[in-house]
Amino acid sequence: GTRTAMDVVEVPSTLMEYFAWEPAFIKMIGRHHVTGEPIADEVVSALHRGKNMFSALETLQQVAYAAVDLRLHASASSQRSDSGDNQPSAGWSQPIVEQATA
Repeated sequence: GTRTAMDVVEVPSTLMEYFAWEPAFIKMIGRHHVTGEPIADEVVSALHRGKNMFSALETLQQVAYAAVDLRLHASASSQRSDSGDNQPSAGWSQPIVEQATA
């Protein structure tokens, strides 16, 4: 196993991930498996469009995680049990995301 912080271990992987998405690099290594013909510009463009297709949904998912995290930590810090064991109280009855009224 590694004996370093996990962030350090991930650096080469992250750098290679970004490097591999560079159009010049894709054009350099992208070849047809039978003919050896270089990858077309349209295919490179389609790859980039596909890579970013669901980025807004992924951002929305992170916002939802943050809302849950804030709710849980706010409950833990403001609603301690009476026993003094520093545990959060058992219930929060309101929904995490409030419904908008128009």
